[in-house]
Order: sequence, then C-alpha cells, then structure tokens
Amino acid sequence: LMMPGMNGMELYEVVRSAYPGLEERMLFMTGGAVLARADAFLKTIDTPLLEKPFDMELVRVALRRLVRAARRASP
Repeated sequence: LMMPGMNGMELYEVVRSAYPGLEERMLFMTGGAVLARADAFLKTIDTPLLEKPFDMELVRVALRRLVRAARRASP
C-alpha cells in the first residue's frame, strides 16, 4: 500500500481508470501499518490483502484465486 512516488490506493485508481477490470487482478501487501484512510479504502474493494510477514502458501493461494478469477472473466 505504501510505495515511493505513488501509494497503492492511487495505483489502484490509475489501473481502474486506464484498464477497467484489470484492478480485479491486483493483490495488496502491507507491512501492517495500515492508515485509517487505507483501511477504509480496503473495505470498499474486493482486493486480497496480504500482511507481512506472510507465509508463501498464503501467497500461492491468493495468486491461484486471482488467476482462476481472471480465467473465468476472459472470453
């Protein structure tokens, strides 16, 4: 969620505007310091969130779900 130059919320909005639907393939990661604004934002979207440190199996599960959803959405 926190990155240099642009935060994850801003990136999400840029992707959503420029490539509608692609934002559904995003996955957020955080070090656990989620600000109130970010927490409110995350509650309004259906994007997976992984909190660091995370187990690699959780990463695999989240990525598999995103890939399956993308395949279902593709023509």
